[in-house]
Amino acid sequence: MAKTQSMSVKEFMSGEWKVSKKEKIAFASLASMSLYPLFISKPASAGAISGVITEKTVNAFDPIVDLVQGLSYPIGIIVMMCGGIIWMIGNKEKGLSLITNAGMGYIIVQMVPLGMKLLVEVAKTF
Repeated sequence: MAKTQSMSVKEFMSGEWKVSKKEKIAFASLASMSLYPLFISKPASAGAISGVITEKTVNAFDPIVDLVQGLSYPIGIIVMMCGGIIWMIGNKEKGLSLITNAGMGYIIVQMVPLGMKLLVEVAKTF
């Protein structure tokens, strides 16, 4: 049965738990040498890491947003044409409702990237 070990989040995220004791000793001897700065670089700051994570998260949704935006134009046109045909048949209220809803839906779908950018900027302030 494997032994359960508890550690802090900082230790887990740094990857120290993966390093064996022999490697830790070798690392400590490297630290005492004058060539230490040549082998080990400084860790990235937390701000830079969180910025990269935020950027990757936002960019992960780009293909989906582009697909929905690309489909919104033909779907909006079809619904508006159907609304116009229904209006010509004699049901003015339903036709006008279809045209209005298709127009507003198209505008909202096209503004989704703006809303996403706004949310990201607001989140950066916290």
